[in-house]
Amino acid sequence: MKKEQYSGGDIVPLPRHSENFKVNRMISYIEKHWNSTIELEELASWAGSSSCYASALFSRTMCMTFIQYLNALRVNKASRLLLDSSMTIKEISDFCGFQNSSYFIHIFHSLSGSTPGEYRKRKNRKLVYSIYLDSYGDEGINGFVDSITEGD
Repeated sequence: MKKEQYSGGDIVPLPRHSENFKVNRMISYIEKHWNSTIELEELASWAGSSSCYASALFSRTMCMTFIQYLNALRVNKASRLLLDSSMTIKEISDFCGFQNSSYFIHIFHSLSGSTPGEYRKRKNRKLVYSIYLDSYGDEGINGFVDSITEGD
């Protein structure tokens, strides 16, 4: 498998294309319908093959099942929403096509190492800290350290 195109900043880097035409059709379908329910049968039909063959071909070519790929894509989309929106975790779970928020939290945790809530808090803290340090201009971290050690 040629791993040429990855999306930057994702929790799970995913190849966006393959050298196999049928797998590319399946990826295209998943990319278009990522937040809907996708059944293996409709994915296989889109690729012009049987469910069994499509599943084996996708797994062999992508080194993951189509469900693993779909869940990773959904988690990547959810991670952006966690940082860039005020949507609740339940709303993000629903929007990203997960059948329930418990499953979303489980999958998110297994792929990222943290729950969606922890991820949102940690990333927001880093952003605030980064903005705070940027306020020290060219002095950066040294200016910050100097400001808190003055008077010692």
